[in-house]
Amino acid sequence: QDAGFLKLNKLGNIVVQNSFNLFNRDHSGFIRMKNFIKATKCSYFLSASTSMFTKYALVLTKINRTTLDTIKVAIYKDANYNLSMNSLTKLSENKYFLIGNKWSVTDTPIIFQLDSNLTITNTITITNPPTNFTYESAIWNPITKKFLLHGKILEAQRPIALFHVDTLGIVSNSSTSISSFTTSLVQSFVSGYDSSYVC
Repeated sequence: QDAGFLKLNKLGNIVVQNSFNLFNRDHSGFIRMKNFIKATKCSYFLSASTSMFTKYALVLTKINRTTLDTIKVAIYKDANYNLSMNSLTKLSENKYFLIGNKWSVTDTPIIFQLDSNLTITNTITITNPPTNFTYESAIWNPITKKFLLHGKILEAQRPIALFHVDTLGIVSNSSTSISSFTTSLVQSFVSGYDSSYVC
């Protein structure tokens, strides 16, 4: 499964079209929101996964914003864990946060800090997330300087869990919603006026 890119003009016509082949490996991108962002003045970042031997590895791609050509591909794998990282956030010109899960038997939410060359400069462990929590999405609040993480509690009714986490991985304000098998956050926004969320 290759990643395909289209650039449209204001009339909806295709002006540039390109695709990315991961050396004939499976490439699972665009599964959830926020794994494709404007990263620099001349590039996009894409986060995805690919299977490598018995584990899922992280694939990071830097793409030219004008031609949609691939500038760089970085593959990160862990010998003991699968990686599924689907939320990219730009904090500054050379500081990006990538949030997702690492798992073997149980899920563990984790944060990677990246630079503009797709190098992982820091790995941040999220301390004391809700028990049996599996991460699904995140949104950055530029006022509080914290992420709001959303996911499910892996128990019978699969209730939704929300909590704040700062850039050091420290959890605060954790809450669990009404039990539901199907409810998920499709999109979320931060209000700059009062720092509230619309989900």
